[in-house]
Amino acid sequence: MYVLFPGFPIEYLTREALERSFGVTTFGTFLLIRALMPMIRQARGRIVNVGAGRVPLPLLGPGFGAKFAMEAMSDILRVEVRTTGVKVSIVEPGMTRWEDVESQLAAYAQAFDDSLGNVAAEDRPRFEGAAQHFKMLSRRMMATAAPADRVAATIQRAITVRRPRKAASWMERLTTERVRDAIVGRMIGL
Repeated sequence: MYVLFPGFPIEYLTREALERSFGVTTFGTFLLIRALMPMIRQARGRIVNVGAGRVPLPLLGPGFGAKFAMEAMSDILRVEVRTTGVKVSIVEPGMTRWEDVESQLAAYAQAFDDSLGNVAAEDRPRFEGAAQHFKMLSRRMMATAAPADRVAATIQRAITVRRPRKAASWMERLTTERVRDAIVGRMIGL
């Protein structure tokens, strides 16, 4: 099973993982938008892209990098098409719960385990501990993860509401980058 956010420490990031994440998330999104733009513009429609939020997590660099690139390009597109009647929105749902939570957690755990194969033996202890923390964090986050149907309802609202709004996360609003880094680092043991 493909997991969108493979767990790779940036210093051991493979070209394949980077290309896969950006290929699907960033390139795929904008190639599709480009293909559909004549119809979207004619209908004075709306584009809604799904982002990752503003707090990047260690070991998830390829996924967050691709999502941030997609979000930046969505922000740029919104300005470029604003006089055409086309609206561009970004929805940032956070962790979304699959129907089979145990299968989801197993897929996440397998992605982290698989990625450790790319890490040099001398660095594995540092990243193995972080991967274990991340697995435990994922399990805890499932308690508050939004079910897919609620995420779909949020996306539907973004498509249909007159003026969609974007809310920053509590961590983004109330902390500095340095404090966020420390909080996130401690959460996963880095």
